[in-house]
Amino acid sequence: MIRTIALLAFVSVLAVTPACKTAQTSTINSVHYDEQKNNTVLILLPYGNITLPGKWKDQGENSVSRQHYFSNEDSTTNIAVTKNPRRFYPFNQKQDSDQEFTHHFVAWDTAYFHETGRPTQIITDSSATTGFVLFDVSHPQSQSPKTTFLYGTKNGICYNLSGNSRKLTQAEFQAFLIRLFYDN
Repeated sequence: MIRTIALLAFVSVLAVTPACKTAQTSTINSVHYDEQKNNTVLILLPYGNITLPGKWKDQGENSVSRQHYFSNEDSTTNIAVTKNPRRFYPFNQKQDSDQEFTHHFVAWDTAYFHETGRPTQIITDSSATTGFVLFDVSHPQSQSPKTTFLYGTKNGICYNLSGNSRKLTQAEFQAFLIRLFYDN
């Protein structure tokens, strides 16, 4: 009888344990420069890679947002890249399309920027056709006048690409972020 009760208790714990899992997934990250292809590869297992054209210096990671920071060789261009599943974000709704999710993502983050005194300006909203929104965030109290962001979603994976450049024009930097999104 005691064995039966112990066995039932054990089976009950096994049945309940999967329901207690969180939505968090552990990731394995690595950065390396491929000299032959002249690109820097950020490996984000299990979500895939982000390949940056040219040689970039790894400047660290924000473990909460999973943003990875890079600067180019002469430190004139700085970028942050994130590649997360949609379920990582609190506003995700399973029934939403990738395009709808991108709209929610932009609304969520631009509200935060406005609350913290950083105005935003939408540059391009191509979420219905190409899956991304490009926008600028002003930094009134900073040496960097603004940061350009590209938020996009493809196949349930959300991309947050952002940065600024003292070397590239605004149009060139925007084209760079768009190319990163398409290539990854």
